[in-house]
Amino acid sequence: MTDTAVIDSIAASRRTELTEPLGTRFDGLDLRDHLTPAFGTMLRRLLARRGVVVFGGQEALSPAGQVAFTRLLGEPVPNAGRSFELDGQNEITVLSNVVENGMAMGSAVAGRAWHTDSAYTAQPAAYTVLHGIEVPASGGGTAFGDLRRAWRAIGEARRAQLRGRRATYSACRLFHRQSGPVSAEERALYPEVTHPLVRLHPETGEECLYINDNDLVGIEGMDDAEARDFVAEMFALASDDGRGVLIHDWRPGDLVAWDNRFLIHVGLPYDTKRERRRLHRAWTRGEVPIAAPASAPVSAPVMAAV
Repeated sequence: MTDTAVIDSIAASRRTELTEPLGTRFDGLDLRDHLTPAFGTMLRRLLARRGVVVFGGQEALSPAGQVAFTRLLGEPVPNAGRSFELDGQNEITVLSNVVENGMAMGSAVAGRAWHTDSAYTAQPAAYTVLHGIEVPASGGGTAFGDLRRAWRAIGEARRAQLRGRRATYSACRLFHRQSGPVSAEERALYPEVTHPLVRLHPETGEECLYINDNDLVGIEGMDDAEARDFVAEMFALASDDGRGVLIHDWRPGDLVAWDNRFLIHVGLPYDTKRERRRLHRAWTRGEVPIAAPASAPVSAPVMAAV
């Protein structure tokens, strides 16, 4: 599919800009007809600007199709650690409250607090692709916050103090907080990693705050209390004091892709006793985060509209 054909196919669909800063929704596209490099290029450009892209009506997309779609954005990452792997598709994690025959069908605890995905890896997830298989009649949405918003809000004097610093993350800290003690084998498999607190977005060149909470060990130049207060403050700025800059209310078949380099997200509450929720999640392996220069701010170039 050529770039022109991609634009033509999108023009023929129903496109909705969801909020002023974040989110674009398409209805009337069958993604099985668009698993092409040109479509992937368009999508990466759009995600760099809008952060979140929703494709409605994708009930017919199979798990293998979801992985093929994810591959348009980068290398899908096989499951590891304490994930619930989808049978026969190890790139997909099942997020669900469903219990069958006494066995949990997916993770019911993932995503309950604001976070960005897999900061605890040397190459954190660049993109997440989430497919709504079963969704609650009410509640259970996904809220998004924009760390670009927090970065702009704090002012240049404070930004200058943060450039060049690094933060440390640990998968084992996350495992322990979510589901209990960590084994020696897990500690060996998942060593701590460090990332720049301010990174450059590889698509735009824009500098942005990059920070996480649930796997955070510490931030260079801050004691534990200062680091926790800093993360809480930045997350509040990014998420409009926890309300979410964009809230996606799931419809069956929705496929949602987002950019983890500058977004945080959280799963919203729902009646877990009466409602069923099952989402299939795939990640792409991102780049090693590139630190922003310590001395001078970087402005994002003007990107062509998609």
